[in-house]
Amino acid sequence: MNNPPTSDSQERLRSVSFLSLLGVQFLTALNDNTFRWLVVPLAKPLLKDDAAALSLGLVAITLPFILLSAPAGYLADRFAKGRVISACKFSEIVILAGGMLAILTGSVPLLFLTIFLTGSMSALFAPSKLGSLPELVHDSQLSNANGLMGLMNVVPCALGFLLGNYLAGLIQPTPETAITFARLVPAIVIVMTIAVAGWGASLLVKRVPAADPGRPFSWNLPKQSIEGVVELARDGALLRTALGIAFFWMLASLANMNIDPFGIHDLGLSQMGIGVLGMTLVLGVAVGSVMAGLWSGHQIELARIIHHPVRRSGLRASGR
Repeated sequence: MNNPPTSDSQERLRSVSFLSLLGVQFLTALNDNTFRWLVVPLAKPLLKDDAAALSLGLVAITLPFILLSAPAGYLADRFAKGRVISACKFSEIVILAGGMLAILTGSVPLLFLTIFLTGSMSALFAPSKLGSLPELVHDSQLSNANGLMGLMNVVPCALGFLLGNYLAGLIQPTPETAITFARLVPAIVIVMTIAVAGWGASLLVKRVPAADPGRPFSWNLPKQSIEGVVELARDGALLRTALGIAFFWMLASLANMNIDPFGIHDLGLSQMGIGVLGMTLVLGVAVGSVMAGLWSGHQIELARIIHHPVRRSGLRASGR
Protein backbone atom coordinates (compact mmCIF):
# COMPACT_ATOMS: atom_id res chain seq x y z
CA MET A 1 0.00 0.00 0.00
CA ASN A 2 2.97 2.31 0.47
CA ASN A 3 4.15 3.72 -2.83
CA PRO A 4 7.36 5.70 -3.27
CA PRO A 5 6.97 9.39 -4.03
CA THR A 6 6.71 10.21 -7.73
CA SER A 7 7.07 13.45 -9.65
CA ASP A 8 3.27 13.61 -9.87
CA SER A 9 2.86 13.22 -6.11
CA GLN A 10 5.49 15.90 -5.52
CA GLU A 11 3.62 18.23 -7.86
CA ARG A 12 0.40 17.66 -5.94
CA LEU A 13 2.18 18.59 -2.73
CA ARG A 14 3.16 21.89 -4.37
CA SER A 15 -0.17 22.50 -6.06
CA VAL A 16 -2.05 25.78 -5.61
CA SER A 17 -4.95 23.89 -4.03
CA PHE A 18 -2.87 22.16 -1.36
CA LEU A 19 -0.80 25.26 -0.61
CA SER A 20 -4.05 27.22 -0.27
CA LEU A 21 -5.34 24.63 2.20
CA LEU A 22 -2.14 25.07 4.22
CA GLY A 23 -2.76 28.81 4.12
CA VAL A 24 -6.31 28.34 5.40
CA GLN A 25 -5.01 26.18 8.24
CA PHE A 26 -2.32 28.71 9.18
CA LEU A 27 -4.54 31.79 9.03
CA THR A 28 -7.41 30.13 10.90
CA ALA A 29 -5.23 28.97 13.80
CA LEU A 30 -3.48 32.35 13.83
CA ASN A 31 -6.71 34.35 14.07
CA ASP A 32 -8.39 32.02 16.56
CA ASN A 33 -5.46 32.34 18.94
CA THR A 34 -4.86 36.04 18.27
CA PHE A 35 -8.45 36.92 19.12
CA ARG A 36 -8.53 34.59 22.13
CA TRP A 37 -5.36 36.08 23.63
CA LEU A 38 -6.56 39.57 22.80
CA VAL A 39 -9.82 38.98 24.69
CA VAL A 40 -8.52 37.08 27.75
CA PRO A 41 -6.18 39.85 29.04
CA LEU A 42 -8.91 42.45 28.45
CA ALA A 43 -11.44 40.31 30.33
CA LYS A 44 -9.24 39.75 33.39
CA PRO A 45 -9.82 43.20 34.93
CA LEU A 46 -13.51 43.07 33.97
CA LEU A 47 -13.99 39.76 35.77
CA LYS A 48 -11.53 40.68 38.53
CA ASP A 49 -10.39 37.07 38.40
CA ASP A 50 -7.45 36.06 36.20
CA ALA A 51 -8.08 32.32 36.57
CA ALA A 52 -11.73 32.70 35.52
CA ALA A 53 -10.79 34.63 32.38
CA LEU A 54 -8.15 32.08 31.41
CA SER A 55 -10.53 29.17 32.04
CA LEU A 56 -13.39 30.74 30.11
CA GLY A 57 -11.10 31.39 27.17
CA LEU A 58 -9.98 27.75 27.11
CA VAL A 59 -13.53 26.39 27.44
CA ALA A 60 -14.92 28.72 24.77
CA ILE A 61 -12.32 27.68 22.17
CA THR A 62 -12.39 23.95 23.03
CA LEU A 63 -16.06 23.15 23.69
CA PRO A 64 -17.21 23.54 20.05
CA PHE A 65 -14.93 20.68 18.97
CA ILE A 66 -16.81 18.41 21.39
CA LEU A 67 -20.33 19.63 20.70
CA LEU A 68 -20.08 19.96 16.93
CA SER A 69 -18.13 16.87 15.93
CA ALA A 70 -21.22 15.08 14.55
CA PRO A 71 -22.60 17.93 12.39
CA ALA A 72 -19.06 18.74 11.22
CA GLY A 73 -18.70 15.19 9.90
CA TYR A 74 -22.09 15.47 8.21
CA LEU A 75 -21.08 18.66 6.42
CA ALA A 76 -17.84 17.06 5.19
CA ASP A 77 -19.81 14.22 3.54
CA ARG A 78 -22.99 16.01 2.47
CA PHE A 79 -21.37 18.98 0.70
CA ALA A 80 -18.21 19.65 -1.28
CA LYS A 81 -15.45 20.09 1.29
CA GLY A 82 -14.05 23.19 -0.40
CA ARG A 83 -17.43 24.93 -0.20
CA VAL A 84 -17.81 24.06 3.48
CA ILE A 85 -14.39 25.56 4.18
CA SER A 86 -15.19 28.77 2.27
CA ALA A 87 -18.58 29.19 3.94
CA CYS A 88 -17.07 28.81 7.41
CA LYS A 89 -14.25 31.23 6.62
CA PHE A 90 -16.71 33.85 5.39
CA SER A 91 -18.77 33.39 8.56
CA GLU A 92 -15.61 33.99 10.57
CA ILE A 93 -15.28 37.48 9.06
CA VAL A 94 -18.77 38.40 10.27
CA ILE A 95 -18.18 36.87 13.71
CA LEU A 96 -14.90 38.70 14.28
CA ALA A 97 -16.43 42.00 13.17
CA GLY A 98 -19.00 41.48 15.93
CA GLY A 99 -16.19 40.57 18.30
CA MET A 100 -14.54 43.92 17.76
CA LEU A 101 -17.80 45.62 18.71
CA ALA A 102 -17.91 43.43 21.83
CA ILE A 103 -14.45 44.70 22.81
CA LEU A 104 -15.63 48.31 22.47
CA THR A 105 -18.69 47.67 24.62
CA GLY A 106 -16.71 45.77 27.24
CA SER A 107 -19.35 43.03 27.39
CA VAL A 108 -17.76 39.93 28.90
CA PRO A 109 -20.51 37.52 27.71
CA LEU A 110 -20.21 38.83 24.14
CA LEU A 111 -16.41 38.57 24.24
CA PHE A 112 -16.42 34.91 25.18
CA LEU A 113 -19.39 34.18 22.91
CA THR A 114 -17.28 35.45 20.01
CA ILE A 115 -14.42 33.12 21.00
CA PHE A 116 -16.94 30.26 21.14
CA LEU A 117 -18.28 31.13 17.69
CA THR A 118 -14.81 31.34 16.13
CA GLY A 119 -14.06 27.96 17.66
CA SER A 120 -17.36 26.67 16.24
CA MET A 121 -16.40 27.71 12.72
CA SER A 122 -13.03 25.97 13.09
CA ALA A 123 -14.73 22.85 14.43
CA LEU A 124 -17.35 22.74 11.66
CA PHE A 125 -14.85 22.75 8.82
CA ALA A 126 -12.15 20.64 10.51
CA PRO A 127 -13.31 17.31 8.96
CA SER A 128 -13.65 19.00 5.57
CA LYS A 129 -10.17 20.48 5.90
CA LEU A 130 -8.48 17.23 6.91
CA GLY A 131 -10.70 15.12 4.65
CA SER A 132 -9.48 17.20 1.69
CA LEU A 133 -5.94 15.86 2.04
CA PRO A 134 -6.51 12.54 0.21
CA GLU A 135 -8.34 14.49 -2.49
CA LEU A 136 -5.45 16.89 -3.04
CA VAL A 137 -2.26 14.85 -2.54
CA HIS A 138 -1.07 11.38 -3.47
CA ASP A 139 -1.24 8.55 -0.91
CA SER A 140 2.55 8.39 -0.76
CA GLN A 141 2.65 12.02 0.38
CA LEU A 142 -0.08 11.85 3.04
CA SER A 143 2.44 11.61 5.89
CA ASN A 144 4.27 14.70 4.65
CA ALA A 145 0.98 16.50 4.09
CA ASN A 146 -0.15 15.68 7.63
CA GLY A 147 3.16 16.92 8.99
CA LEU A 148 2.81 20.20 7.12
CA MET A 149 -0.76 20.61 8.36
CA GLY A 150 0.50 20.06 11.90
CA LEU A 151 3.18 22.66 11.33
CA MET A 152 0.56 25.10 10.05
CA ASN A 153 -1.39 24.54 13.26
CA VAL A 154 1.31 24.75 15.91
CA VAL A 155 3.30 27.70 14.55
CA PRO A 156 0.29 30.05 14.25
CA CYS A 157 -0.80 29.02 17.75
CA ALA A 158 2.51 30.37 19.01
CA LEU A 159 2.34 33.46 16.82
CA GLY A 160 -1.28 34.08 17.80
CA PHE A 161 -0.34 33.88 21.49
CA LEU A 162 2.37 36.47 20.86
CA LEU A 163 0.27 38.73 18.64
CA GLY A 164 -2.86 38.59 20.79
CA ASN A 165 -0.98 39.49 23.97
CA TYR A 166 0.88 42.25 22.13
CA LEU A 167 -2.37 43.81 20.86
CA ALA A 168 -3.93 43.46 24.31
CA GLY A 169 -0.97 45.32 25.77
CA LEU A 170 -1.48 48.14 23.27
CA ILE A 171 -5.16 48.69 24.07
CA GLN A 172 -5.32 47.54 27.69
CA PRO A 173 -7.47 50.10 29.53
CA THR A 174 -6.28 51.81 32.71
CA PRO A 175 -8.27 53.39 35.56
CA GLU A 176 -7.81 56.72 33.76
CA THR A 177 -8.47 55.59 30.18
CA ALA A 178 -11.01 53.38 28.43
CA ILE A 179 -10.85 51.37 25.22
CA THR A 180 -11.65 53.68 22.32
CA PHE A 181 -12.13 52.97 18.64
CA ALA A 182 -8.86 54.75 17.82
CA ARG A 183 -6.90 52.49 20.19
CA LEU A 184 -8.65 49.44 18.77
CA VAL A 185 -7.81 50.24 15.14
CA PRO A 186 -4.54 48.21 15.01
CA ALA A 187 -6.34 45.14 16.34
CA ILE A 188 -9.23 45.60 13.91
CA VAL A 189 -6.89 45.95 10.92
CA ILE A 190 -4.77 42.91 11.82
CA VAL A 191 -7.57 40.54 12.83
CA MET A 192 -9.90 41.43 9.96
CA THR A 193 -7.06 41.31 7.40
CA ILE A 194 -6.14 37.80 8.54
CA ALA A 195 -9.81 36.74 8.37
CA VAL A 196 -10.29 38.09 4.84
CA ALA A 197 -7.00 36.53 3.69
CA GLY A 198 -8.11 33.17 5.09
CA TRP A 199 -11.40 33.38 3.21
CA GLY A 200 -9.54 34.33 0.02
CA ALA A 201 -7.21 31.33 0.40
CA SER A 202 -10.21 29.03 0.85
CA LEU A 203 -11.57 30.04 -2.55
CA LEU A 204 -8.47 28.52 -4.18
CA VAL A 205 -8.98 25.07 -2.65
CA LYS A 206 -10.04 22.59 -5.34
CA ARG A 207 -13.79 21.92 -5.46
CA VAL A 208 -14.28 18.15 -5.42
CA PRO A 209 -17.84 16.71 -5.60
CA ALA A 210 -19.45 15.78 -2.29
CA ALA A 211 -18.62 12.31 -1.00
CA ASP A 212 -22.21 11.48 0.03
CA PRO A 213 -24.65 14.15 -1.23
CA GLY A 214 -27.65 12.07 -0.20
CA ARG A 215 -26.61 11.63 3.43
CA PRO A 216 -29.49 12.58 5.78
CA PHE A 217 -28.89 14.79 8.79
CA SER A 218 -29.23 13.08 12.18
CA TRP A 219 -30.84 15.30 14.81
CA ASN A 220 -29.80 12.92 17.58
CA LEU A 221 -26.34 14.46 17.93
CA PRO A 222 -25.40 12.84 21.28
CA LYS A 223 -26.21 9.38 19.89
CA GLN A 224 -24.21 10.04 16.74
CA SER A 225 -21.23 11.27 18.76
CA ILE A 226 -21.34 8.19 21.00
CA GLU A 227 -21.54 5.90 17.97
CA GLY A 228 -18.49 7.65 16.54
CA VAL A 229 -16.51 7.09 19.73
CA VAL A 230 -17.56 3.41 19.82
CA GLU A 231 -16.50 2.98 16.20
CA LEU A 232 -13.18 4.66 16.94
CA ALA A 233 -12.62 2.33 19.91
CA ARG A 234 -12.93 -0.69 17.63
CA ASP A 235 -9.72 0.28 15.82
CA GLY A 236 -6.77 0.12 18.19
CA ALA A 237 -4.40 2.13 15.98
CA LEU A 238 -6.87 4.98 15.43
CA LEU A 239 -7.85 4.99 19.11
CA ARG A 240 -4.23 5.27 20.26
CA THR A 241 -3.66 8.06 17.76
CA ALA A 242 -6.73 9.96 18.95
CA LEU A 243 -5.73 9.56 22.60
CA GLY A 244 -2.20 10.72 21.83
CA ILE A 245 -3.49 13.84 20.09
CA ALA A 246 -5.90 14.55 22.95
CA PHE A 247 -3.14 14.11 25.53
CA PHE A 248 -0.81 16.44 23.62
CA TRP A 249 -3.38 19.24 23.38
CA MET A 250 -4.34 18.77 27.03
CA LEU A 251 -0.72 19.41 28.02
CA ALA A 252 -0.55 22.37 25.63
CA SER A 253 -3.70 23.84 27.18
CA LEU A 254 -2.34 23.42 30.70
CA ALA A 255 0.88 25.17 29.66
CA ASN A 256 -1.12 28.03 28.14
CA MET A 257 -3.17 28.35 31.31
CA ASN A 258 -0.09 28.64 33.51
CA ILE A 259 2.20 30.81 31.37
CA ASP A 260 0.14 33.94 31.96
CA PRO A 261 0.04 33.91 35.80
CA PHE A 262 3.63 32.64 36.02
CA GLY A 263 4.94 35.41 33.77
CA ILE A 264 2.97 38.21 35.43
CA HIS A 265 3.08 37.24 39.12
CA ASP A 266 6.42 35.42 39.35
CA LEU A 267 8.54 36.98 36.60
CA GLY A 268 6.97 40.43 36.61
CA LEU A 269 6.49 40.48 32.83
CA SER A 270 4.17 42.80 30.96
CA GLN A 271 1.30 41.43 28.87
CA MET A 272 3.49 41.80 25.77
CA GLY A 273 6.27 39.87 27.47
CA ILE A 274 3.85 37.01 28.19
CA GLY A 275 3.39 36.55 24.45
CA VAL A 276 7.13 36.13 23.87
CA LEU A 277 7.41 33.65 26.76
CA GLY A 278 4.55 31.53 25.46
CA MET A 279 5.81 31.47 21.89
CA THR A 280 9.22 30.10 22.88
CA LEU A 281 7.62 27.07 24.55
CA VAL A 282 5.85 25.71 21.47
CA LEU A 283 8.21 26.34 18.57
CA GLY A 284 9.88 22.97 19.11
CA VAL A 285 6.57 21.24 18.45
CA ALA A 286 6.41 22.87 15.04
CA VAL A 287 9.76 21.33 14.11
CA GLY A 288 8.49 17.97 15.34
CA SER A 289 5.46 18.16 13.04
CA VAL A 290 7.74 18.32 10.00
CA MET A 291 10.18 15.72 11.33
CA ALA A 292 7.30 13.26 11.86
CA GLY A 293 6.59 13.32 8.13
CA LEU A 294 10.28 12.89 7.26
CA TRP A 295 10.94 10.10 9.77
CA SER A 296 7.94 8.14 8.50
CA GLY A 297 9.88 7.57 5.29
CA HIS A 298 6.95 8.74 3.15
CA GLN A 299 4.92 5.81 4.49
CA ILE A 300 1.52 5.70 6.11
CA GLU A 301 -0.58 2.72 7.19
CA LEU A 302 -3.42 2.98 4.70
CA ALA A 303 -5.01 -0.43 5.27
CA ARG A 304 -6.75 0.69 8.47
CA ILE A 305 -7.50 4.19 7.27
CA ILE A 306 -9.18 3.14 4.02
CA HIS A 307 -11.78 1.17 5.99
CA HIS A 308 -12.52 4.15 8.23
CA PRO A 309 -15.74 5.99 7.17
CA VAL A 310 -14.21 9.48 7.14
CA ARG A 311 -11.17 8.36 5.14
CA ARG A 312 -13.36 6.21 2.86
CA SER A 313 -15.54 9.20 1.99
CA GLY A 314 -12.43 11.11 1.05
CA LEU A 315 -11.32 8.31 -1.25
CA ARG A 316 -14.76 8.15 -2.88
CA ALA A 317 -14.75 11.89 -3.46
CA SER A 318 -11.29 11.76 -5.02
CA GLY A 319 -12.29 8.94 -7.35
CA ARG A 320 -9.78 6.44 -5.92
